[in-house]
Amino acid sequence: MSYKTDIRKILSFNFIFSSILFSIYPLVSGNSAVEYIFLIPALFSAVFLIYLAFSPLILILHKIPFAGKWILTAFFTLFHSLTLLDLAIYKIFKFHINAMVIDLIFTPGGLSTLDQSVKMVMTYCAAVIILGLISYRLIQFSSGNGKRVFSIILILSFSCLIAEKAMSAWAVSADYTPFTKNFKVYPLYQPLKMRSFMEKTFGLKPQRDEIKFSAPNSGLKYPLKPIEMAENSKMPNIVLIVIDSLRFDMFNPEIMPNSFNFAKKTGASVFLNHYSGGNATRFGIFSIFYGLYGNYWEKILGERRSPVLMDILNKSGYETGVFASARVTYPEFDRTCFVSVPYSAIFDKPQGDKVAKDRAITEAALKFIENSKKPFFAFIFYDALHGSYDYPPDMEKFSGAAKEVDHIFLRPSNINSAFLRYKNSAYFEDSLSGKITAFLENKKMLSNTIVVITGDHGEPFYERGYYGHNQGYCDYEIKSPLILHAPGRKKVSTAYPTSHMDIAPTLLYLLGIKNPAQDFSNGLNLYDAKSLSERKFLAAFSWDSAALIRPLETMVFSMETYNLSDFAFYDSSYKQIKRKKTPEDILLLKEFWTEASKFYK
Repeated sequence: MSYKTDIRKILSFNFIFSSILFSIYPLVSGNSAVEYIFLIPALFSAVFLIYLAFSPLILILHKIPFAGKWILTAFFTLFHSLTLLDLAIYKIFKFHINAMVIDLIFTPGGLSTLDQSVKMVMTYCAAVIILGLISYRLIQFSSGNGKRVFSIILILSFSCLIAEKAMSAWAVSADYTPFTKNFKVYPLYQPLKMRSFMEKTFGLKPQRDEIKFSAPNSGLKYPLKPIEMAENSKMPNIVLIVIDSLRFDMFNPEIMPNSFNFAKKTGASVFLNHYSGGNATRFGIFSIFYGLYGNYWEKILGERRSPVLMDILNKSGYETGVFASARVTYPEFDRTCFVSVPYSAIFDKPQGDKVAKDRAITEAALKFIENSKKPFFAFIFYDALHGSYDYPPDMEKFSGAAKEVDHIFLRPSNINSAFLRYKNSAYFEDSLSGKITAFLENKKMLSNTIVVITGDHGEPFYERGYYGHNQGYCDYEIKSPLILHAPGRKKVSTAYPTSHMDIAPTLLYLLGIKNPAQDFSNGLNLYDAKSLSERKFLAAFSWDSAALIRPLETMVFSMETYNLSDFAFYDSSYKQIKRKKTPEDILLLKEFWTEASKFYK
């Protein structure tokens, strides 16, 4: 080598500089003093894991003769510059660099969507030059033995890693919001979640009245304005029925006769061009209750923020009953959608198989409805249609169905028997939801009860080239039927595509709030035909990506820093198409960007 530097010093000095840059993240987050008990070890833990990941590459680059010093300088300049850019993005929009950001930066005209002045761009370019000089000098200073400083940093970082993981595991289980609200402050950070272990081993399971969050320290401005109720607002009962994995084309008189006849008899609005807020239960249910984009999930979860819908129901004196075949602890709906609901009002541990559980929650819901002495909100979440497509033998309407579903061995050539099993399960679930609606009708309650029937997401069976949800954003995966019975209201126009994000704004409108949907939601009021007609796209989310859905095309991109290259277009059959981005695409991304950040402080 033409220069004598110690790789340990190179890593150590740049680690210290990265830590200084990372220390700015909490400063732009507006954190309280107690939150730094977690944020300080989390800072060193986050930087340590990033450096641990690219250390092998640094070792290789360091061995390159002659050019190694300059390559390392370029590498660290790039890394520190990206950190600085991420800091700017995080300060403005409260999320980190992802595929959408990268695409906007490198697409002609895309950078203007950040609404940054020429002065700002020049300032950043100057900062990059300064970072380059700093990176060069840090390598120049790396001569001599760096064993001692490297050892100190290694011990400190490892200690912080252990402390941070212990604190995050404790905070998740104890619902300590000053820590949990900060899980997304640093890029690429992942907390340790061990709720079941912590509950069984240490008994960490706080009561509902112990879960508190101090609003002044919130990272959210949700809602944007105080919610106002109209005087003498009506207080109709609300029954919300969600069937896991129910796709839109199951709603017909053959597969769902009870729901079909209920809608026909009551004049309910039926939406078949209706999209979930995501391709998984987490985002489907979240979008129903909050009416928010899926990127808000982590912040809402971290702060244990209740939906505006549930807040208004609680404030209005509603009695709430939650009936779910699967536990509401994962996804963490008990910490989000139902955080304000007492555990005693949540029935999510029915006994038996899926069929027995769905039957049990039906009976429990009917008992709750019958015994309610004041306006009530009942949420019923069926699970038999999910995954295994269960149903009792006496309800096998479609012959030739598979006896069980072997997901690993499913192919287009043998998918039909699994699909028939799915249809039988949907038929069974409809019989249960039919008991709920029949009871309401027999008790003369429909004149004062809003009824919503939908699915959390769909389920494709190779119609678009793949099977199962949590895969992509094709219509069979993210479209579910929506049946809305609102007493005293005319049918809603179903000419426009609708979203799960529209459900909460619509329910609150029916309850008599004065605020426009934009004050607390990314969705729209289904009775606002003008706004529906002007909507340019629908958004849907998955674990690490998002999609903008238009009638003939879907744009998909990553929302996470670890996947910066995922940006693609798909046609109406969900086949990927190759084309360049247009000015219209850039404007859509700008609108999405605004909506995805407007509820962050």
